[in-house]
Amino acid sequence: MKKKIFTLIMAAFAAAGAGAQISSLPFTADFEETTAPFDAGIVKAATEIGNVLCVSNTTATASFAVGGEGAYAIAENEEVTVQFSGLQGWAGDESTSTIQLVNSDGVVLVGYTYTRKACQVTDVQLGGQTAAGFAPFTGQANFNNNKSANGFTHNQHYVNTENYTPKVTFRVHGRGAVTFNMVYQPAKKALQDITYSANLDGVKMDLAKIVISDNCTNEDRSIGIDNLSITSAEKVLYKYVINYVDENDVVVKKEEGSAEKGTKIDITTDPVWADGVKYYVEGNDSEDNLVDESNNTVVTVRVKQAATYKYTVVATDGTNTLATLADKAYFEGETVGYAYPRYFNVGGTLFKKDPTDQVYNGSFKLDEDGKLVEAVYAATETTDVVFFTEAEDIAGLKVCTTGTVADRCSYRAGAYTSEDAKIVKLAAGTYKLIAAAYGGSYTFKAGDAEVLNIASAGSWRETVSEEFTLAEAADLTFVGGSGEAGSLDYVVLQSTDGTTTAINTVKGEHRMQADAIFTLSGQRVEKPVKGLYIVGGKKVIIK
Repeated sequence: MKKKIFTLIMAAFAAAGAGAQISSLPFTADFEETTAPFDAGIVKAATEIGNVLCVSNTTATASFAVGGEGAYAIAENEEVTVQFSGLQGWAGDESTSTIQLVNSDGVVLVGYTYTRKACQVTDVQLGGQTAAGFAPFTGQANFNNNKSANGFTHNQHYVNTENYTPKVTFRVHGRGAVTFNMVYQPAKKALQDITYSANLDGVKMDLAKIVISDNCTNEDRSIGIDNLSITSAEKVLYKYVINYVDENDVVVKKEEGSAEKGTKIDITTDPVWADGVKYYVEGNDSEDNLVDESNNTVVTVRVKQAATYKYTVVATDGTNTLATLADKAYFEGETVGYAYPRYFNVGGTLFKKDPTDQVYNGSFKLDEDGKLVEAVYAATETTDVVFFTEAEDIAGLKVCTTGTVADRCSYRAGAYTSEDAKIVKLAAGTYKLIAAAYGGSYTFKAGDAEVLNIASAGSWRETVSEEFTLAEAADLTFVGGSGEAGSLDYVVLQSTDGTTTAINTVKGEHRMQADAIFTLSGQRVEKPVKGLYIVGGKKVIIK
């Protein structure tokens, strides 16, 4: 391969890297004093890591310039590797960051998208298309091997510890082989090594620019990169394909890659997933699995679909079933998660189950067909409850079921609105109101009087009102909150004078199907015992 000599064009230590270009390989940048070769972004101190390139609510571009041609043409037997550390924080909005390696036709050769609220890589692009078999995965740095890193200076900050900050690698070969790889240790999990590869046909194999885009307005939570390196090596690669074929000779999954001649193609013995279906590997058609010079080595791997097991999750008080939380089926041997509520209202008494590590989500291994799992609740001292509802069941509220806000709420769901929403009609009497929320501030009125205010805070909290008395029937109204960055969780009404409240409320659509069954206090049940219930908005006696 011919030797290439270039120079790095940039203003020495330019604060903004304006006009800087990549015109020499190998190339490195640690961003200690300049943003070069990027034309935007700022140099920002990241706790324990040092200075990095931060791109906040803007787009930063590093252009390749080879002899003034404006792109770096990759030779047929050349591989270019782009590596960097990715600092990816959390924010309660839907903002995203993308990092892309783009050719002169504007095609994304390799790139990925990180969604801040979910703390996940939500797309990997290879040749302008989402990588085959892609599934979202956590892509955030660790903090003291315990909690996720939230930003540059937050108390859950980025750390300069091996594997904690994601190491990202893009590889592009002149013959069309492209690879994405991320190695990192997400919070409370084992080291992850995620790779997606593809063989591109009809795509120009040159490098025009590296583009970092970010639409987060919170600079402390925006994207950062460090230790950028771009190298080139001579490498003769040949394409190969792995076809996973089921018992009906149908190709259920295809993996592409490239390797040097004689390389043994690794065939996993672990279960593989295709379109949400689990398969066991039973064997393959070749003992050697060696890449040859045909540029089209094909390995056929025989797989068999895994069995599905049924399971039921019930909420109990240790003796009696309160409700069925899940009645489903999934693949044998997998870990199954289920959401559960904080409270059940049983005959006017609240039964409670605390969250698991702040999240209302249980899990178990599905190791037998027909498995029964019990979520055990205990009676609280809160009695004389005349009304209880999850916020997502209140008509007029927008449901939130994703991100940290939902995770911290009962049933892993909350709801919000900026408009007034009627919750229930209260009879004359004396009451206490109990409500919980995550983020934001929330106000409730009984008639025209404010009876409860949940103060703004960036965390989950349950608040209890002072006693209030209604001389006549009045509507309990949710005045609204501060938007989707937070959510109302649930509402409980407790009678303190023996009043029996007349329940007259319209449930939201989240769990209110035509055949949904609710107790008289508004709590949905899946498998009711004998008694009086609300079905389709009407009172029904179940014998």
